[in-house]
Amino acid sequence: MSSVAAETPGHWGDFPRLYRRLVPRIIRPVVTGLFGIDEELVASRLVQAGWTTWDAPLTEALRDVWDAWWQTTLRTHPGPVPIRTALAVVTVATGGLSSWLDTWTGIRTTAADARLAGLVDDVLFESEFTDLSMGFYDEYHATAELVEWVLTDVRDRVADARPDALYRLEAFQTGARHAE
Repeated sequence: MSSVAAETPGHWGDFPRLYRRLVPRIIRPVVTGLFGIDEELVASRLVQAGWTTWDAPLTEALRDVWDAWWQTTLRTHPGPVPIRTALAVVTVATGGLSSWLDTWTGIRTTAADARLAGLVDDVLFESEFTDLSMGFYDEYHATAELVEWVLTDVRDRVADARPDALYRLEAFQTGARHAE
């Protein structure tokens, strides 16, 4: 199964059809953290296979899987898949970040806050927060949305001083641009 999930689309005769047929067997180990390949590659391959154009029952089922997985991920700490990976998978697969962040904002549990602290710690490593892309091929640039979300919507839930330094840097850069 992992060979299909990892292989380039051009390797297969009818890649979208093959991926569509195998997606249930690919997604299950991805969301349980038991797949032997990079989960973000699976999201990228789903996009390449055009999953949003498949028959409605399958696309709706996948959307339901993303939603259920995301909610479970936020309510479980620690979990089988790192939070950054899960967020990248649902973001790349669906082509948007804001709805996933909105869901996170609404879930105010100890597990969700622990996951938030973990994400902030992860992306603030070596200033990655200022240039954060998601997806195996870095196809989704998440910096603007994620910075705004962390600095406004959930800032009070993070016991890490590093976002404050980022906020001061952003304010300084904004002020410097307006002065020019």
